Amino acid sequence: MRFKSNDKFLLVGILYILMVLVGLFILALIWLPPGYTLAGHDSGLPLDAKEFLRTRLYAWDDRLGFGADNSVNFGSLTIHSFDFLISIIAGVPYSGNFMSPFFWLSLIFVCSLVFAYQLKELFGKPFVFILPLALTFNFYIFQSMFMLERAKFGVFSAMLILLAMYFRVQNKKMYVLPAALISSVVFSIFNSGGLFGITLFGGVILVLGLMFLSTWFAAIKENQYKDFKRIIYLPL
Repeated sequence: MRFKSNDKFLLVGILYILMVLVGLFILALIWLPPGYTLAGHDSGLPLDAKEFLRTRLYAWDDRLGFGADNSVNFGSLTIHSFDFLISIIAGVPYSGNFMSPFFWLSLIFVCSLVFAYQLKELFGKPFVFILPLALTFNFYIFQSMFMLERAKFGVFSAMLILLAMYFRVQNKKMYVLPAALISSVVFSIFNSGGLFGITLFGGVILVLGLMFLSTWFAAIKENQYKDFKRIIYLPL
């Protein structure tokens, strides 16, 4: 039985994804065995994920201090929703369980794979398998694992999706409107946790600036501004 080149690439890709996800799961079990929890002020990982999620549903909550304004924390609703779902999957009340590092590292890996796939024609098929590992296993990510900085992991993953949408629009594989909608939905979910995580968008702003500049320079060089006008609408 013969397989076409695309069929072989798809089969290898599926096996690759399964192997990496299994590896991440085993790694998470080694780091944080069942029965142990990751907790502490900087992590923001609640010991009771359900009750903590409830505090994010109100602008004022007596569990957070009398008269304290809780509205600045509304942005973290999505992060703590993931915390609650992860605690349910792990079968424990606390969110700092072994499923948390597995979920967030898997998210980064999958988003890296989506991004790398957009560069397949430029750098070749092996690049699709190499780049996701490099983006998942590096100091920038792992130095935050001791406190499981979910806000940073989320923004980083969303930025990779934004870049993937950018290259799809540039290569005329997708219209600007659906690309912009996908990017907006992803950043709405992985929003850095609200006001206190706004500094994490420094890298995103830098990437957007480089996107504009590279597209603008290409437009000047080719004296063709149609692509530049299309890219303007993507981050807006």
